[in-house]
Order: sequence, then C-alpha cells, then structure tokens
Amino acid sequence: MTFIRYKIFGKQEYAYQIKSYWDSKTQKPKQKTLYLGVVVDKSKKIFEKRLSITKQEKLILDFGDSFLLEQFFEDNGLADLLKDVFCDYKELIRVLVYYRLCYPSAMKYLSLWYDGNFSSIKYPNIKVSSQRTSDFLRTLGTETLQRTFFTAYLPRFSKNNKGIIIDATSLPNQIHMPLTAWGRSGEEIDKQIRFLLVVDKNSEESLFFRHYAGNIVDVYW
Repeated sequence: MTFIRYKIFGKQEYAYQIKSYWDSKTQKPKQKTLYLGVVVDKSKKIFEKRLSITKQEKLILDFGDSFLLEQFFEDNGLADLLKDVFCDYKELIRVLVYYRLCYPSAMKYLSLWYDGNFSSIKYPNIKVSSQRTSDFLRTLGTETLQRTFFTAYLPRFSKNNKGIIIDATSLPNQIHMPLTAWGRSGEEIDKQIRFLLVVDKNSEESLFFRHYAGNIVDVYW
C-alpha cells in the first residue's frame, strides 16, 4: 500500500511517499519513505524539490589580533590622539601600527597582510601601496611632526611629574645616510647614529624619543 504523508517544519510543509511492504526475512511489515518535496498545491498533489544552495565562501580574514588593537586604541584615547595629530593619515598610521605589532615583517608585505586582515574591512579606503607608504614614512620622520605628536601626547598620557630617566644609546652601523657619523661609543669610536629615550621614572612609560647624528656629544646639566 502506498500513501502520502505530510509534515510541517517551521512555516513550510513537506510531502513524503510512504510505501508499506512485507519483509520476508523479519516476517514483519515495514515502510519505505521517499521524499517528494515542498508542497506547492496539496489538492493537486504538486510538489517541488528544492536543492539546498551551499553558500560560497567570500573571504577569509585574520580578525582577532587587529580587532584587539582597535579596541585598545579606542578605549585608552590613542585613537583621538592620532586623529588630532595625523589628520588625513589617521587611518593609515593605525594600520601601519597594527601591521608592525601583528606581523613584524618588511614593509613590502604590508599590502599582502592588509588584504587578508580585518583592517581592510575597517579601513577600506586607505591606500597601502609601496609609494604611498614610503611618502608617509618620510613625513613621519620629520622633526616637526614628532614635536607635534609629543606636544599632544604628553599632557594626555604623562600624569606623573616626579622624575624622568634619559638614556642616549649609540647604534653602530655602516648605512650610508646623513645621520650616520663618527662618534664615541663607550671606549670605542665608530660610525653610528644616536637614539634618545625619555622615560617616566615611576610608570616606566615612554615620554619622548628622537634620533640624531652619531657625532653629537651627550651633554648633561
């Protein structure tokens, strides 16, 4: 005997063909079920089999690392600081910082990292080409911008005035650039550049830094 059984799942009704038969091995009656499809017209017994469409994968992105940094920047006020100092570059500087922290590799791989990272969704309009990045890094290295940054940074993040620590470090190198010059490093004289770092004595947070030519002598007063 064959008949149709209807079942409702959610808002949709489905039809199944049920066929009863005798199983000679078990000596018991059994049923076979055949799926007919979604009920289109029950009175006319019109059914439609709808194939489930598998959603295509659109994009795979690294999410957690840059999202964590994004929230950190927003929560502690760094986002507002970068907006005030870097203006049109405020999004690019954040992406560059995320890249250096999450994937500390050569800058030529920045666009590859950016395309596969949450940052490309958060900041879709920035250009991370080599030329664009080089132009910005050149601007970032100017003393005028550094002074502007620390002028805005210190009042917001330096709350303790109980003392500072100043450290000037020699960085010997053979790179041909204006900052590389002959200078004394301890008991030796070598080609070098100098790096100055000012740290809050109590919190040990960085307050100021800059680089300068290796032939400039430290002066303390």
